[in-house]
Amino acid sequence: ENLDTVTSWPPEVTRLLTASEREAHEVLVKALPECMIFSQVPLARFIRVPRRHSYAEWLSRVGQLCADLVVCDSASQVVAVVDVRPPDDRSSPRALKRLSRIRRVLQGAGIPLHVWTENALPSPEQARNAILPNESAIAAAAPPAEAQAGLREPPPSTWFDNLESG
Repeated sequence: ENLDTVTSWPPEVTRLLTASEREAHEVLVKALPECMIFSQVPLARFIRVPRRHSYAEWLSRVGQLCADLVVCDSASQVVAVVDVRPPDDRSSPRALKRLSRIRRVLQGAGIPLHVWTENALPSPEQARNAILPNESAIAAAAPPAEAQAGLREPPPSTWFDNLESG
């Protein structure tokens, strides 16, 4: 059928972040002014698997998962991920399953996950102490100056590219 999606399903602009996620973003900006804070980042954008495995299969497993907020150092290396959740009694089984999968992937990649409850966000001081328990965490995460030229680039954005099944 010749369905024109734009005409049949007119797109509408919506907000990128919920009110709680916006508040959490503000906490992070105040807590970590030396860091870059990104929102709604697909895990496949900052985590990759060895090339001997199928990237298409990896994307099918985690391609729809996004981190609410990603904290990066000045070299754009991921320092931590923050997930903003409703209280557990208001979370659906699907949301809890999503969080569990995100937790496993981030843990496997060695990226700390901080889960914040939307009605009990930390203060900027609490956030900073939790994400950077010692002030040298950002410096330790950043590569030395002589290695800057060889920084690991993020995986290519392959959402619409040909996927190799490896």
